[in-house]
Amino acid sequence: MNSRPLLPMTEDPNDLAALTPAHFLIGSSLQALPGPDLHNVPPTRLEHYQQLQQHVQRFWVHWRKDYLQELQQDTRGWKRNDEIIPGRMAILVDEMQPTLRWPLARIESVIPGKDQLARVVLLRTARGTITRPIAKICLLPNTVVTTNCENPSASTSNEQQPA
Repeated sequence: MNSRPLLPMTEDPNDLAALTPAHFLIGSSLQALPGPDLHNVPPTRLEHYQQLQQHVQRFWVHWRKDYLQELQQDTRGWKRNDEIIPGRMAILVDEMQPTLRWPLARIESVIPGKDQLARVVLLRTARGTITRPIAKICLLPNTVVTTNCENPSASTSNEQQPA
């Protein structure tokens, strides 16, 4: 279970909360402190629990390098430049912090470069307003899931309805 942000909780531009896998299991986000860095310790020097922790740390290294890099490539391409708009939620990449501590922010405004492509964004975080280059942010998917709770039979189904 983790606190990796999946989607913004609401479309409210003042809300910096994001839906995480932990919300599905315990109803809220996890706020765990990271343990000691065991990534480069030889496995023969670790106890069983520490070996498990080492696997978890390696997972997060791969997650940061693969998944987040994929999100960043989406924002770097000129085709995706139109998706960097005010109101979008993003993760702020901070390689000096564990990924669990990377803050969330909302884009306040886009600052174009000389070529009129988005190069820098003004972001609102829980601690204030900052500017970051787009290479140091990862946009969260901008997907809104809707359900029809009042009329469950209106949901998509392969069953034939009686005439």
